[in-house]
Amino acid sequence: MRTILITAAATLALAACDMPAAQDSVVVTDGTDVAVVTPEPVPAGGPAPLPMLGTWNCDMTSFTVTPGTYTTGGGATTRIVSIDRGSDFYRLHLQDGQVIRMSNFNGTSLTWQNEAQAARGSDSPPPTMVCNMA
Repeated sequence: MRTILITAAATLALAACDMPAAQDSVVVTDGTDVAVVTPEPVPAGGPAPLPMLGTWNCDMTSFTVTPGTYTTGGGATTRIVSIDRGSDFYRLHLQDGQVIRMSNFNGTSLTWQNEAQAARGSDSPPPTMVCNMA
């Protein structure tokens, strides 16, 4: 068995990325796939304050958004792969295939919509909730 030690600093430098804890390392053995991801996605329009960051309470559930993750009220955390910014909305593409659209921000509330669920062939409109900042 051949073992390769890759330091995060070297790997991220090759990918032109930066990491706060660049001293971390990962051990990779033969047959292991390695992917380098940036810890925090940046909206397509460039860095800007993300109004959906924080914990939100909705009618039947809650969720929390950090710069890199989306966590449901049940505790399931999924990595945010990318964020699209529109003129009046943000669309979060999650690692598990979900696409969450958030719009109508006013500082204390937003409208949440699961676009991926609607795209699965349902004739009904996508699930939509009005949520308030916790």
